[in-house]
This record gives sequence, C-alpha cells and structure tokens, in this order.
Amino acid sequence: MTIKKNKITSFNNINTMNDVEKLRSIYDYIFIKKDHFLYKIKIHDIKWIKSEGNYLDIHCIKSKHLIRYSLKEFLNQLPSDIFIQVHRSYIVNIHFVDAFAHRMLKIDNIYIPIGQSFVRNIQNKLNILL
Repeated sequence: MTIKKNKITSFNNINTMNDVEKLRSIYDYIFIKKDHFLYKIKIHDIKWIKSEGNYLDIHCIKSKHLIRYSLKEFLNQLPSDIFIQVHRSYIVNIHFVDAFAHRMLKIDNIYIPIGQSFVRNIQNKLNILL
C-alpha cells in the first residue's frame, strides 16, 4: 500500500505527535495493489474495513476491495481523527456511523460488532454522552 498526498508540505517542522496527526489529515487517498494494478481509493470514501485472516475487505462508498494486508498496519496508515478500531477484526470511518448500541455499530444497513475492550474509546471518539 502506498499513501500519496495531494499537496506539498514541509516536513522540517514536525516536532510533536499533534504535528504528525495534522500531516496525516492532508492525505487524500491510498493506492492498493489488486490484480497487478494499483487502484486509487479516496480515504474519505472508506466506510469500514473487515479483517479476514491475512486479508482486508475494504468497503467504500461505490466499491469493495480485497487485499492482503495486516489490519494493524493498515490502521496505522489511516488518519486517526476519522478511523477507529471497534473490534479486533473491524475498523470504521466515524463519519459513516448511523447508529450505536453497546455492542454494535450500524453503517448503512450493516451491523458491525464492537469488542468489549473498544467500547470506552468508541464512546469518546463519537462524543457519546451516557
């Protein structure tokens, strides 16, 4: 997987983790390898990602992609302000979350399980007041 950015930014003033997060937010798309081609996927079009063994099933607005990649490594390449791991096998884009229950999220008409160890982090990220 290759991450590309849409504008040139100076890397000379990166001093804190906050600076790293700001840099990540400028990345608009990623390239994934599939069938001997590199396909460009807009990061903000990714709804959720499901891990199935050594493969990731990436669900986007208009497409779906199956690639061989680690969920943890893929999560580290995504902007943490909009993507969150909700289960050992799932990452979601918080902008597409339609509903939240104690142990599941709903995106479109798909129910995504929430692991017990991820509940508090999800509540904080989604600004849920309980």
